[in-house]
Amino acid sequence: MDGLDGGIISGSVGVTGDLTVGGRPVGYRSGPLVLGGDSPLGCVSSGTFTNGTVSFPASFAANPVVVATVDETGDDNGAIWARLLRLAPNRVGFRCGNAPADGINWLAIESGTFTISGKQVEAGVASGAVSGGSISFPTPFSAPPIVLLTVDETGDNSGGAFARVINTVTTTGFQYWLDGSSDALHWIAMEPGDYQHGRYQWTAGVMGTNNTCSTPCTLTFPRPLQTAPAVLLTINDTNNSGAQGLRIQRVTTTQLRFLLYDTTGTGLATENVFYVLLQELN
Repeated sequence: MDGLDGGIISGSVGVTGDLTVGGRPVGYRSGPLVLGGDSPLGCVSSGTFTNGTVSFPASFAANPVVVATVDETGDDNGAIWARLLRLAPNRVGFRCGNAPADGINWLAIESGTFTISGKQVEAGVASGAVSGGSISFPTPFSAPPIVLLTVDETGDNSGGAFARVINTVTTTGFQYWLDGSSDALHWIAMEPGDYQHGRYQWTAGVMGTNNTCSTPCTLTFPRPLQTAPAVLLTINDTNNSGAQGLRIQRVTTTQLRFLLYDTTGTGLATENVFYVLLQELN
């Protein structure tokens, strides 16, 4: 699956409902527009930096909320973080830390509060984000949601790189940690469970690790999938004393393996990891 090669867009982005032929989705659905995939062009060597750009297969009306995770399933050797830069309605750029990445798994959605597959989804951007900040959900959830985070340094390409959820997510909001002040922090919150929206289906959940994952941690999927999914991950370190970042090591139709990282040398032990398993139904 590759969000860059999503096939022909049938109908306009402004249509409502899922466009299907023979029961299979062929269009990108609005209300909200959701796009995602696994891009091999996410971060490649570019002078002294590792940069890349993903062109969206459909344009948003305004800059979307984007979350991303480093994919090192090719050689398990490369970047340990990715942040946004050069964000626009039709594309997003990435910068990766220290080395190229085999790929970037990404998910983009309109900002706002939505109901998808009967479940609540909210997405937003916190400008001028500083470590220890908090996000209040515009509309409270009925139960604590899963939360995905990614740093955005579109403004000056200088600042934080790692982001994690700290303490316990509640029905009204969450608190976050950053390794440095950032231009912005993108966040997506959604009820755990299964979703289908236009060309995409995904599962959101939380994995309790209580582990360092210095050897790969493994998540066995609730059920086998048709193809290996794109995976979005965010750390939930409830005591704010554990891993800074993570990357994907291996993905199959039944399992995910990932590694945790800490650049300070203080420890990797982490309580939870929020995940989304995303498939595009071509």
